[in-house]
Amino acid sequence: MVAGQPVQFLPFSRHADKKGGYVFRICLLPSSIAVASQQRVGARINSVIRVLDEATLAEISLLPACHDQPITDLQVIPGSQGQGLVSCSRDGTAKLWDLRSSGGQPVVTIAASKNKKDAQIFGASVNADNTLAVGVDSEVLLYDINSGKKEPYFTYTDAHMDIVNCVKFHPTRTNLCMTGGEDTLINVLDVTDLHNEDDGQAPKVTISAEDSVRSVCAAGPAGDLLVASTCTEKLQVWNAGTAQRAAASTGTGEELTDLASPVFDNYATVCLETSGIREHPLLRAVGSTEEDVQLGYIIDV
Repeated sequence: MVAGQPVQFLPFSRHADKKGGYVFRICLLPSSIAVASQQRVGARINSVIRVLDEATLAEISLLPACHDQPITDLQVIPGSQGQGLVSCSRDGTAKLWDLRSSGGQPVVTIAASKNKKDAQIFGASVNADNTLAVGVDSEVLLYDINSGKKEPYFTYTDAHMDIVNCVKFHPTRTNLCMTGGEDTLINVLDVTDLHNEDDGQAPKVTISAEDSVRSVCAAGPAGDLLVASTCTEKLQVWNAGTAQRAAASTGTGEELTDLASPVFDNYATVCLETSGIREHPLLRAVGSTEEDVQLGYIIDV
């Protein structure tokens, strides 16, 4: 395996709407893949969630008309055995889905923004304690799903100074929520420490990526690495404990640097979302047309 090269290439655009639909987000389930995309029905374009077979990419199930506007994030709910999803959209809502239920209706709908057509809501994530974190404008809102309340019980107002582009809970340290924004900041928030001397507002870790951050996730055997993709098609890897950059890629086909370090032993798989590194040469390796370059692919470094 060559460091920095994808171990699997997934031509999702072939399974999107052939009349002009786009793939918005992808996430991996135990034996399948969930894809947020568009579907044209007559003159109307619906935002849908498709579940595809991992081996054949054949459609297993479809959640039709999930949102009234494009879906901006799609994540798996931990502890759901891949049967629970959380999505958010420019329609201002965050929704929780149970793939085992019939009817294709969300089990929870949160109206996080009053803007129903062009809401600045780009990230929603749920942890093992059923805390929902949603990025709205420059704020991060926390909801208690178990309580049934539709209003946030806490709002981070100072973590970012511009639009929050991504929100994701740490996969094992469920009290930690990672966020990235247009202000170039990567933050790690402790959602259980809300009554400290800073009124709960101070992030546990703050890193400047020097570019607007498009996505962020945790990786590494100890989960202490932060992997961020930026709006300038770069991939960055940071050590959360030292706030030092461990590796970086320009997104132009060059390998990630500094990967000889032992910290990358058994490095976890990183899923690059469709919004990042679109012009990577591997996206064109199967003869994709100019309209089909927005694909997703998986990198194992």
